[in-house]
Amino acid sequence: MISAKQLALIFSKHGGVMTTVQLHDAKLYYADIQTLMQNGMIERIKRGYYRLVNETDYSEASMIHQLFPEALLCMDTALFYHKYSDRTLAAWHIAVDKNARKTRYNLDYPAIKPYYWEEKLLHIGQSISVIDDCRTNNLRMICFKLERILLMCKETIMLDILQ
Repeated sequence: MISAKQLALIFSKHGGVMTTVQLHDAKLYYADIQTLMQNGMIERIKRGYYRLVNETDYSEASMIHQLFPEALLCMDTALFYHKYSDRTLAAWHIAVDKNARKTRYNLDYPAIKPYYWEEKLLHIGQSISVIDDCRTNNLRMICFKLERILLMCKETIMLDILQ
């Protein structure tokens, strides 16, 4: 059986989230994964994705980046990370290809609000944003530029101004 330190080291090499294939590459197979889950050392995030239980070194941002590397931060989430909003995020708003499987974004945690866009529209007005998070060593995620975010959020912003 693998020790907790060894397991933490393996997971740290993969940003705190590992796929079944990555676990197999680390010589942890189905029976090992099941034993680790029963012992409460790892938990299944969704089919084929696992993370360490009670691991505080990795943020939700890191998990979102690992689960959905192609997704773009949009709407309230992008405003928050551009420092134009101080609201606590109820869900991660991400823009994804409209042809992506819808079930891929059904998660209990973290809460995801996907917006399905045509692929050619996804790449207009995007930039790489550095999220200042000491736990993830300045994670780089794809985000929309401020101008595009403001256009997408104009109705929400107008409601905030009126209230």
